[in-house]
Amino acid sequence: MASIALKRGTALAALIVLVALIAACAAPATPVQPATQATEATAAPATQPPATQAPATETPAATEAPASGTTTGGSSLEGIWEGTIKVAGQELATRFNFTADGSTVDFPTQGANGIEMENFKADATSFSFSVLPAPQTASFEGQLQGDELSGKFTQAGFEGTFSAKRGSAPVVVAEPKEYKEEEVTFTNGDVTLAGTLSLPNGTAPYPAMVLISGSGAQNRDEEIFGFKPFAILADELTKAGIAVLRYDDRSIGGSSKGAADDTSETFAGDVRAAMEYLATRGDIDAAKIGLLGHSEGGIIAPLVAVETGKPAFLVLLAGSTIPGSELLVEQAVAVAASGGMGEAELERVRTQQQAVVDAVVTGEGVDELRADLVKQYRQAA
Repeated sequence: MASIALKRGTALAALIVLVALIAACAAPATPVQPATQATEATAAPATQPPATQAPATETPAATEAPASGTTTGGSSLEGIWEGTIKVAGQELATRFNFTADGSTVDFPTQGANGIEMENFKADATSFSFSVLPAPQTASFEGQLQGDELSGKFTQAGFEGTFSAKRGSAPVVVAEPKEYKEEEVTFTNGDVTLAGTLSLPNGTAPYPAMVLISGSGAQNRDEEIFGFKPFAILADELTKAGIAVLRYDDRSIGGSSKGAADDTSETFAGDVRAAMEYLATRGDIDAAKIGLLGHSEGGIIAPLVAVETGKPAFLVLLAGSTIPGSELLVEQAVAVAASGGMGEAELERVRTQQQAVVDAVVTGEGVDELRADLVKQYRQAA
């Protein structure tokens, strides 16, 4: 059931986004804490406030004219600023990186980093810029006062505020490694995946483990807010004598661009390619290659095991233990409840979300349901 839903993830995501927006409009203005990761098809409603939907799921290609100039009122904006956007009763962590060569915005919680600013303007007292192409364009209009930025944020008809204070880039102190690391690539069809292979000291061949990230495009370290859980796992496992391959997801880092209709099954193919690559190496024991999956990776790892029978072992972290069709419904209700909805409203969200899942799984009534949700969204907005 989960596999069927994920195969039709494009339609599902579009409808679920509308359910999340309607829920947010109807809920009291109480900040919602980000939820934990779920499957690829549900990443948006689990973690994103409605007014910032696009930054979490869609990073645009580099624009021809990124923002330049970092001065307002004789004071320099140049540097890193960290703060939040407050909109629709929710808060979104945000990081601005102003440079003379082109400035960017990060939404670390959503894993959307390096989004280029466009249309940057500044005068004696204020500045403004935008990110993302229409119709998802988000606009920032603010002022610099000492070491604090503040102003108005708008996107998709929603208005909010933002504020930020001077920060600094995460400082990573490189410690001497007790093992070797190689930059490697492998292919799945016409897609090239780039990663890091950590090789322990001692006598080869070594047992090995492939790390599989959670939902959304992640780099090889599964980095968020400068925290790199996969780098930490690779370090500990390699020091314990296990070779570790971690790689950038499609469209991230050194890996090839993915497609809009990539699903969990697509990513399972990438994992199979990683295992096949390791099996070709003389320093890896082909009979002792296992998988570690986190979140959606905890769904993909068993999928690979069932399809190939090859992993020597599985380690599953925070994977789903119920069918995706049930998970989508329960997740939507949990997000709505965290926003302060009452029982009657929660039941309405449950009914709507179940209708979305049923339509996507059966392929029936999708257009009618989409039209109804759009109508409700417009009324709620």
